[in-house]
Amino acid sequence: MNRPLKVGFLMPYSGIYPYYAQHVMAGIYCAAMKMKLSQQDFAFVPVYVGQGGTKAILEALQKLLFFEGVDVVTGMVNIKILDEVRPLLENHHKLGLFFDMGELAPSPAGYGPNIGLISMNFWQAQYALGQWAVQEFGKDGQIIMPIYEAGFNLNAAFVDGAGAAGAERLHSMVLPENLANKDGLNLDGFFAALEKDTPHFVHAIFTGKMGNDFLQQWRSSKFYDTVPLLMVENMAYEDMLDDVKHLGK
Repeated sequence: MNRPLKVGFLMPYSGIYPYYAQHVMAGIYCAAMKMKLSQQDFAFVPVYVGQGGTKAILEALQKLLFFEGVDVVTGMVNIKILDEVRPLLENHHKLGLFFDMGELAPSPAGYGPNIGLISMNFWQAQYALGQWAVQEFGKDGQIIMPIYEAGFNLNAAFVDGAGAAGAERLHSMVLPENLANKDGLNLDGFFAALEKDTPHFVHAIFTGKMGNDFLQQWRSSKFYDTVPLLMVENMAYEDMLDDVKHLGK
């Protein structure tokens, strides 16, 4: 009797999409039902990997390959680690099908025959948003983000798109950790900069609760109904906006 296909599932916490793992597994089960597959045909082997750091991912991957004996590994990963994941999969002749939000542009060379990548391509959306912002609102913009988000390609893609549309001045403000952390968000310096030199638009790049904290302070500011605000895609998800839906009233 053939055993079910074992699918290792890497489960990091995502501030952008807190319930992604449950939604992905539910989607796979729905697709399996349409293909007339049952839980006797395949089984998930989930492993929680915290914030999804390189060490945690590699340790979880080794456990899934060596101890659990999975056939396929899937889950959300930072594509920066795929070059380290690649030899593990290739040496054991296993496949990896990974997801990412697209905060980073993928390598043009790819990641080898054993790795497939499904991306939401946020960086492409950011490029298009930058173009649209300049065409719609003007050539002078202000970008704001915490230091963590500054490490991805979201702001660079937005700047490239805005530049392609003819932007003349794009200011980027990166908030240090002492001003943007789990305990609070201090935007005094940001609002002072807007007061001194008001741009044609503002682009905010935040994740999780910090995004809602930003929206609450923006709604209370004098700039709320005078300066157009553009948000990174994840800030506008319905489940993320649920806590601040009263601000539009």
